[in-house]
Amino acid sequence: MLARLDDVVRAMHGNRRDRYGRPGTDRTGGADPVEQIVLRRALGHLAEAAARVDRIAAVEHCLLDLLHERHAAVVPCAEYGFVHGEHLQSAVDAEHANLVAVARQALQAPNPAPAHGVRLTAVLHRLFDLRGHSHDLIAVREAAAEVARRLGDRHGEAFALQDVAWISVSITGQPERGIACGRAALDLWRELDEPRNAQACLNILGYALRQLGRLDEALECLEEASSIGRRYGLASTENHLGLVHQRLRRFGEAIGCRERALALNREVGDRSGESVALANLGWAWSRAGEPDQAVGWFQRGASKAHDTGDRYQEAEALWGLGEVHHLVGNHDQARACWHRSITILREIGAITGDHVARLLRQPVPDTPEIILRNT
Repeated sequence: MLARLDDVVRAMHGNRRDRYGRPGTDRTGGADPVEQIVLRRALGHLAEAAARVDRIAAVEHCLLDLLHERHAAVVPCAEYGFVHGEHLQSAVDAEHANLVAVARQALQAPNPAPAHGVRLTAVLHRLFDLRGHSHDLIAVREAAAEVARRLGDRHGEAFALQDVAWISVSITGQPERGIACGRAALDLWRELDEPRNAQACLNILGYALRQLGRLDEALECLEEASSIGRRYGLASTENHLGLVHQRLRRFGEAIGCRERALALNREVGDRSGESVALANLGWAWSRAGEPDQAVGWFQRGASKAHDTGDRYQEAEALWGLGEVHHLVGNHDQARACWHRSITILREIGAITGDHVARLLRQPVPDTPEIILRNT
């Protein structure tokens, strides 16, 4: 397993080009210098970190000066090596079962392996979430919470409980479990005086309560999350508020929430969050009875999700695009979008083979439960 990961890392570092871009693409003319792209990304990462961590925010101006000094000292090269996300995503797709097995063994091994196992499952969570493998990770992430509690690692325990809450609500359709784990994590973050992470838990709780139809409680959680005011988390809050307003058929308010979420995600450089906001604008316009308005939002959301490697989000946006194509009479395009969505949902384990066969037999396929829950 470790040898295969070593091969993946070596392959990533061996990918050299004279300009920035995805492996296998050819971007000629008009591209920004590589050094400028790297600086822009570093500035975005710093802004995101400052929004999350008060200690970084306090010295952000100093770090900005240092970044610009380092950038000015860089001598341009003829070619550059990049570690591109596509290589890592492919490795996760191929090795996710082995990675889960390694993490489980680390949690059960003698010290100091369990502490490393807690950190490994934390690192894997985001990658697995993007690639649609979270259902494989939930059991070991739950075990990681117990190991972290035993080790006195309260941050590790809180993060693990928060991740279990997220997977329970967004993937496995267990909002009650999500509420229990989310509240446990929220209590820990409040004790640790971590408002940014408390905001994330409140967003998850609002998400779960909305799924259960407890809309007043959902609004209460999300309004508390909004009052914390951390801009990175606020984009997610606005998206979840939009879902509540959508359920209440307040489509104008829902669209306004998604527009604010989109602006915030672009401000902090969260491309994955941007894909969610784009698709959610499509859902809001579609549910408001304006399919022509929704088409462009779904198209952009599906494209952005594909670019970021977020497989579930791509499938969701494609499903919505299929719905609005059907509503405006573009039936061949609708079937093509639904077929692509069904294929992705099957590949990430969100639907079974029997479910696929049933959906493909239907002239207008029933919307899968996972998409109904999340929209």
